[in-house]
Amino acid sequence: MGLKTGIAGSRGLSPILGFKSLEGVKVEALCDLNEELLKQIIKEYDIPKSYSIYEDMVESDIDAVLIATPMQCHVSESLIVLETVKHLMSEVTAGVMMDELGWLVESVGKYKKVYMFAENYCYIPENQLIKLMVTKPDMSAEEFESQIESGGILGAKVYLTYPEAYIPLPEIRIYDFITPAQLEVLNKRGWILMLHIPRDKRLKDPVNLAQMVEIDRLYPNALVIIAHAGRAYCNEDMGDAFDLLSKTKNLLFDISANCNEAVFTELIRLIGLKRILFGSELPILRMRGKSICEDGKYINIFIKGAYVDVSDDPHMREITGPESDAITFFMYAEILAFKRAAASCNLTKEDIKDVFYNNARRIINKSGGDI
Repeated sequence: MGLKTGIAGSRGLSPILGFKSLEGVKVEALCDLNEELLKQIIKEYDIPKSYSIYEDMVESDIDAVLIATPMQCHVSESLIVLETVKHLMSEVTAGVMMDELGWLVESVGKYKKVYMFAENYCYIPENQLIKLMVTKPDMSAEEFESQIESGGILGAKVYLTYPEAYIPLPEIRIYDFITPAQLEVLNKRGWILMLHIPRDKRLKDPVNLAQMVEIDRLYPNALVIIAHAGRAYCNEDMGDAFDLLSKTKNLLFDISANCNEAVFTELIRLIGLKRILFGSELPILRMRGKSICEDGKYINIFIKGAYVDVSDDPHMREITGPESDAITFFMYAEILAFKRAAASCNLTKEDIKDVFYNNARRIINKSGGDI
């Protein structure tokens, strides 16, 4: 009989060729609000049916639906498909709020149809090369080492959200989410640690600085990468941190999701080019947005509706109208800030190649990878 699929949203065009290459699978219908685009696509790809009303397509004679609409719509549209007792593939993200994700899980369990989360960034070669395991502080040294080794992974990625729940967020220390025993394993094996800096003062916090210096001294073989340039998104986040950290020998700094030219200039001047890494933070930085500073606090600016509900987050702001039409990709803002810092520091092409490629290649190979 074969499988007849319907696609919701013109962003779902990339799987069409994939569907067509599968024996017994047919793209039966396409749904989009843009009727001119709809006519063009169904003609180009020989799709029999078109719909401008989503429910009409779901209730038609199809077996499965691919959802490729804005992510705020994913859960509600997924529930409609599941309640019609049809199979479903959803592009990222599955949903944008925890409550609705609970509804989704409940519905998948109730209707017993196939739900596929179409995440593919984990299969991109660059991501396959890194392979960092998200770890928690309650893992013993033996479990920590065994899981990294058995997975063919190059190290660990730790977050400040994993310490014991009784520790207030502003009081979390680095050792609360990566333990000395785990650091000893990373040091012994020469593995990577992607480290996110906690506490409200971020990079310049004296507790953070003391522990970073100590980690550099006690675990010199661990390849410790300080994410987002230590979360120093504004000039006020730096203090004299880079002066102090310039005395370290091994700490590395990535610049992902940071758009501050002055921070990059200080990194280049005081830390040195061999310890700076370009980071993309994909897929988040594919969004159109940028980061600014107001009164010493960073604010990430995104087009309205492009992100989760940000109404309660003082570090997030939505924009509309002409301002949103002119905004480019967040990643471009990061690269432009580094380009300006590179120009002010008179970097050569080889210097820039070190930051964007050579340094990461050296570190990955040193940790057991192969580039």
